[in-house]
Amino acid sequence: MANFGPPEAATDAPTGASAPVADRQRAKALESALDQVADAVAIVGPDSVLQWTNAAFARLSGYASDEAIGRDAFSLLQSPVHAPALYATLRGHVRDGQPWRGSLVGLRKNGTAVEQLVSVTPRPGADGQSVAGAIIVSQFLEPLLSSTRGNREAASSIAALVLSEQRFRVMLERAGDAIMVFDFDDAHAVDVNPAACELFGYSRTEFLKLTGANLGGPEAAASVARMSASLQASGEGHEPRHAMRKKDGSRFIADVRIQTYEFMGRRQYLVIARDVSAQVDREHALERSNHELAETRQRLLHSDRLVSLGHLAASVAHEINNPLQYMQTAIDTLQRVALSEQGAAPLAALQEGVQRVGAVTRALLPFSRVDGFRAERLGLADVVEMVRRMTSSLVSQRAAFTIDLDRGLFVRGDRTLLAQLLTNLVTNAAHAVGEGAPDQNEIAISAAREGDRVVVSVRDTGGGIPDSLRDRIFEPFFTTKPSELGTGLGLPLCLDIAEQHGGTLRFVSELGAGTTFFISLPIAAAEAPSVRKLPEPALAPAALRAKVLVVDDEALVAECYRIYLRTCEVDIALGGEEALELLSAQRDYDVIVCDLMMPGMDGPKVYEEVEARWPGLERRIIFCSGGAFTERSRAFIGRVAPLMLDKPVSTPELTRAIAEVVAREGHAPQA
Repeated sequence: MANFGPPEAATDAPTGASAPVADRQRAKALESALDQVADAVAIVGPDSVLQWTNAAFARLSGYASDEAIGRDAFSLLQSPVHAPALYATLRGHVRDGQPWRGSLVGLRKNGTAVEQLVSVTPRPGADGQSVAGAIIVSQFLEPLLSSTRGNREAASSIAALVLSEQRFRVMLERAGDAIMVFDFDDAHAVDVNPAACELFGYSRTEFLKLTGANLGGPEAAASVARMSASLQASGEGHEPRHAMRKKDGSRFIADVRIQTYEFMGRRQYLVIARDVSAQVDREHALERSNHELAETRQRLLHSDRLVSLGHLAASVAHEINNPLQYMQTAIDTLQRVALSEQGAAPLAALQEGVQRVGAVTRALLPFSRVDGFRAERLGLADVVEMVRRMTSSLVSQRAAFTIDLDRGLFVRGDRTLLAQLLTNLVTNAAHAVGEGAPDQNEIAISAAREGDRVVVSVRDTGGGIPDSLRDRIFEPFFTTKPSELGTGLGLPLCLDIAEQHGGTLRFVSELGAGTTFFISLPIAAAEAPSVRKLPEPALAPAALRAKVLVVDDEALVAECYRIYLRTCEVDIALGGEEALELLSAQRDYDVIVCDLMMPGMDGPKVYEEVEARWPGLERRIIFCSGGAFTERSRAFIGRVAPLMLDKPVSTPELTRAIAEVVAREGHAPQA
């Protein structure tokens, strides 16, 4: 029996004549001890060539020591049950100094197939750094087959085993999913298929040096814990979204299934992993799309509500302005009558009430997008006063309302839009301070000239705007208010109005101290004329002489205009069709005063028919509007830009407009 240990061990023997004797004695004692071991023990070099075997090896394998020494350990008992690649892997473990444990089916010298539990333990070289080889311990289990090589039944059984192994190997090699087998106790890889090597980026040799922990990352700790608990409880586990790591450090998401089983007396677990990163990306994209779709749906709902609000606002304005016309006519009539001091005061109060109701209805019209941008020279004090009247009931329950501005400050813009801007800011301020302590809170409007601009500020003593929300307050549909208080469109609309006027809108806020919004607008020079200003009539209203056709679907409104125009010759047409009949008979009207919105034939249609039948006569049309607009009427106004008066129309407004048309067009020729 050969000496135990590699030949190079002699170089490390102690010097002196007695050293070789002592070494031989120790080796002999060790050999005798290993010969008593029941398991087969073999020592191989780094090339897997057998250098020594114990007595059990000869007894169990059938190969005597002198037959085995010098032969490749893995070729000696190799069976067709395993693929050659497995034996190449085992040789690689010996060469690289890597341990291996597992089960093998081997063939004894007499051809009997036997199961073995094999343990390969690296053996370091004399320098402690190199690999001298390995110690292989094999536990031979019960023979799979008791027949010899020549036995036909044995050959058939071995062929069946080989065929089964080949089927398994083909399935393993061709599977699209990564398939890995790990030892349950030490978690080292035992076998992998090519798909696993491709997915993770490791060679097969590299893979068999890894444990399951090498394939995950810190972010996978939770799912690993869940699978471990599931394996302990039921022997299987599944994580549909498990974070994994490749050799190059890149991460991906895998659907992982694990199943434990026992093979050749050892527990192992099978892992099947499928890369689902693309599917996860699609799911995230779908989730984002669904979120965006939900937001879009909410915006559409808001838009629908705004459209409904616009129709309601226009209808309310129309229905209120027509009755106001009757009241305004009565006031104008009474003002021409000499009244006592007691009668004059109620009449003045009535006039103020009509003006306030008219201001409220005009403030509703922006919601219906009525007539575009109307620029005129405006006194800020007048606009702020209108805002104060509209918001006083809301503010009075929450804060003191203070106003500090110079009545000499003028800007050029749309009165209704600027009032809406300030109304929105004051309303937001009122919501910010809350109810219940009006003596402890303040909402203040002030204005000052800064160079060629006017800066208007709206300040409140509310809780302020948190830092996390300041970048979003001008974002459409973003709001922190309950749904009954806000839609998230107020501030975006304010910003839009400010920019329409060539201005800016900014704010400063301090938590616990309040918020101030600053509106910067170009200042209007005192001499700047208003585009809406009508020239003074050549004649006083009492001396106005003109032939006028009044077209309105409400007889009372038409009669109001007749009362205004008592010095004129007035014909009344109740609707567009009746107006065209009158014009067919006579067209010598100096002016046509026509309601914009009427059932049946509306004002734009009357204009188009007149323009088509009697060109030039359409230039004599003045339109009056109570506030109800359609898309068609808005388009018409934008295209034609006719002279328009807002109901309720006062006597001076109507007579001035008629005088302008007469001055521009002259009196119509007699029919």
